[in-house]
Amino acid sequence: MDIAFLFGTRAARARCAKNTSRGGEGAPRGLGRSSFGLALLVITAACATAPVPPPGGTAQVPTSAEGAAVIRAAEALFTAMEARDTTALRRLFMPEAQLAVVRRGGAGEVVIQTRTVGDFVGSIGRGSELLLERMWSPSVQVEGDLATLWAPYDFHQGERFSHCGIDAFQFVRTGGEWRIVALTYTIQTESCAPPPGTP
Repeated sequence: MDIAFLFGTRAARARCAKNTSRGGEGAPRGLGRSSFGLALLVITAACATAPVPPPGGTAQVPTSAEGAAVIRAAEALFTAMEARDTTALRRLFMPEAQLAVVRRGGAGEVVIQTRTVGDFVGSIGRGSELLLERMWSPSVQVEGDLATLWAPYDFHQGERFSHCGIDAFQFVRTGGEWRIVALTYTIQTESCAPPPGTP
């Protein structure tokens, strides 16, 4: 997969939308399920660096109730992180969920790191500083029991600003609850605008 191609052009953003919209289909012939899942995470990570949200595709505009429920599910993650509540964190994710972090390396290269739910929850449980993550202007799409949420965010540790970026959630609805099946986010430490309405 040519990662450089995925990150640079208008055609790349269209390619992102096409590929991520197929996330519910089976793996292509010759590609195992685990490899397909990792490829999908990489594509989603690439999309998370694009300067505009992906186009709507076939997803339906959610009702206000559906959209609000998806937003609450994302905000529940931030609340559990702030409380360092590892039990609540595990409940919010599907057991097989994965996280991907996209950042720029020292030479400007794209660096993608993947983490399991266990790794993520463990890192939250080990610390003691207050964690504060804020998102704003979320864009939500829902198709049946699949939902995506895309939003800018910033992150503080204690009183110190840490970084900002884009959160790109994928949720599935199971047992009447939205649970995270994938979370990809970008990290940048410069040129971070504060949330609207804050000084």
